[in-house]
Amino acid sequence: MSKKTYLETLIKQAFKFGIVGILNTGLTWIVYKVCRLVLNISLDPANFIGYFIGTLNSYILNKKWTFKSKGNIKRESVVFFGIAAICYAMQHGMLKYLHEYLNIHEDIAMILSMVFYTIINFLAHKFVTFREGGKK
Repeated sequence: MSKKTYLETLIKQAFKFGIVGILNTGLTWIVYKVCRLVLNISLDPANFIGYFIGTLNSYILNKKWTFKSKGNIKRESVVFFGIAAICYAMQHGMLKYLHEYLNIHEDIAMILSMVFYTIINFLAHKFVTFREGGKK
């Protein structure tokens, strides 16, 4: 693949990943807020539940639409959720740090940590989970 074609593919995938990310961010945020405001669930489990639902949606949309992977579903799903777990741990640590130590409002801290998560997540899934459509 030429450098131009590779760059075009990378940009297209990043754009699609961004769209999926926006959908997932909205879904994660809604689930998180329902957990917090309606179900009165504390910060940590509400964050986890929101991210779990968003991650499941992310796997499906990114496998089928963003990366159009035909790779082994078992390998990809294990790698995807492993990477998501690592990224989630980093996001959650950032959320707690921003909110509890820097006293940044919970909603702002959540948004900032979600942006961080999305960037790291794209790079990991592009180059590890769905590399070459999972063929290697």
